[in-house]
Amino acid sequence: MKNLFISFIILICLLSKVTARQINVGMLYGLGHAFCFSGTENLVLDNEAGVSEGLQMVFYLKDSSWKKSTTIAYSSNQPKSDDKNKPIDIAKSVVENFKNKGSADYHISFRTNIDIDDSTAAEIFHFTGDKWGNYEAVAYIEEDNCVNFLVYNSKNKKDFQKYYKDFIKIVKSYFNIYSMFRFISKADFKEKKEEADKSLESEYYKNYESKVTSLVGQSMANQLRICFAGTDNKPDSVEIFFRIQQNGYLSAIYLYDNKEFCECFSWPFMLYKFPEHNENLYFLFNLSIKYKEDEE
Repeated sequence: MKNLFISFIILICLLSKVTARQINVGMLYGLGHAFCFSGTENLVLDNEAGVSEGLQMVFYLKDSSWKKSTTIAYSSNQPKSDDKNKPIDIAKSVVENFKNKGSADYHISFRTNIDIDDSTAAEIFHFTGDKWGNYEAVAYIEEDNCVNFLVYNSKNKKDFQKYYKDFIKIVKSYFNIYSMFRFISKADFKEKKEEADKSLESEYYKNYESKVTSLVGQSMANQLRICFAGTDNKPDSVEIFFRIQQNGYLSAIYLYDNKEFCECFSWPFMLYKFPEHNENLYFLFNLSIKYKEDEE
């Protein structure tokens, strides 16, 4: 039998830039993707109402519900493949699927692009003609290995137009949190660790280390058990750095091995607010996992 032993070390890296992070957001994540959207005043975010339908992030009209709202939105993800490599490929497959299920008049009625930021854009497709009379728009955001998207649906044209600005506002709130993962070589990882180790003598950093460990140590242990549940091929050790900004939010996650495990382990903490700190630098959080055989 193997017992899990966890050691936490706070490491320091001299970096000055602090980026603001939205707090009130929903996150959709899985292997190879993790992204966020935030709700609006009219279309509120709910991370629980759609779970039974396989939807982890849904939006519906304020003062209504996921089941009763005449206008809704939800997020999803499509891994890239040979036949679904671009937003237009996915949009065409949606049309084909609806036609095959009895909506013979279903079609793309409008197509446009909007900028989310300097490096990210969304392709928006409008769909009409389903057998229920719905009006729908989908914003597709292409990333390196997948296409993330937000579906917006209204039961009538009036509401579709009325809340369309809210849909666009949600689209523009998109944040590709998966970009926080930095896959580096083991040599680079070791070099970062050695450089950061030199800063560990300060009492300030020791106190911060203790504070972080007391806050999240048990949660991290619980997440490790989730990630390893039912897995026979458990690694002997895993290292991962969490870089914490002054405002308490993560800005980067460094890893060099065990990609699937590291992603699984990181999800609950990617939007977690760690203790703030006053220094003009980032903290690097190092997780080291080791096992020890128990005598039966």
